Amino acid sequence: MPALKYWDTGSSSYVLLTPGATTFPFTFMQTLTAPTVASSPYQINHNLNTTTPLVQIWDATTGQQVMTQITVVNANSIQITVAQNMPNNVNVIVVGSAQAPVPVAPANLATKSYVDAWTPSLMPAPVTSGSGLQTFTDALGDLWVAQNGIAGGAWKRARDVLHARMYRNNPISLNGGTLVSIPMDTVYRDAWGMNDGTGIAFLVTGSFMITMQLAFTVTAASQFILPRCYVGQPGSEQQIAVCQNYSSTTTGTISAGLAFNHVVTAAASHVVVQATGSGTQAITVGILWSYLGVDYLGTG
Repeated sequence: MPALKYWDTGSSSYVLLTPGATTFPFTFMQTLTAPTVASSPYQINHNLNTTTPLVQIWDATTGQQVMTQITVVNANSIQITVAQNMPNNVNVIVVGSAQAPVPVAPANLATKSYVDAWTPSLMPAPVTSGSGLQTFTDALGDLWVAQNGIAGGAWKRARDVLHARMYRNNPISLNGGTLVSIPMDTVYRDAWGMNDGTGIAFLVTGSFMITMQLAFTVTAASQFILPRCYVGQPGSEQQIAVCQNYSSTTTGTISAGLAFNHVVTAAASHVVVQATGSGTQAITVGILWSYLGVDYLGTG
């Protein structure tokens, strides 16, 4: 039971009656007229029946708290002593404490099942059936995802888990200026099944970081590679980024890559990589050379 607050018409102030109190009021105020050193100490009879009062003293004109020496005389009285003359009247506020602790009865306790039953669930139950990605947006606007068979169906914050990186591991070559699809065939990181066989699916809408690089083995001077990123639903992708690099020697490996932010508006869309070159050039395979990565950043 909380403390009850009453308006004391005698002192024109609020007073508190705390649980277990046997006297009323439990807050006392008295104004001292411009206290002086010569008149100290001042006797305050608060009648709160406590030897551990909380006492605060405030300048009645400026509203500033002032410091004095306070002595507990007995359970109902204190003395106020000032070290220098006060320029204004001061208000002495005395607050008591409950005279006896209030016992807590077993009937006042709530069981865990009762609390759980009346507490709103902040997160849906884990997903333990069906297929496909489930989404949930919390009160702060964060997107959460869950899927049967992944992480026990537990809900995970999307920006913590929707990350995938694929790379090209099997040999493939460009074909003299013809646009060639470069599907990434090996998973480096993909806990949530974002790889769809030809590219990386976004799974949800929002802001994503896309990283991509292709490399080729140089066979003649001035050869070039022109990688391109296409985004959209399978079969209707549109080019959204391109990069290029040239060789200045007749041997070695040349790479071209980029990283950019892209806002996805259709969850069913994905990103794929295609490229052209100046001749029949072998793509350099491996995670260090030819890869595609997608990282979810947030709702955008």
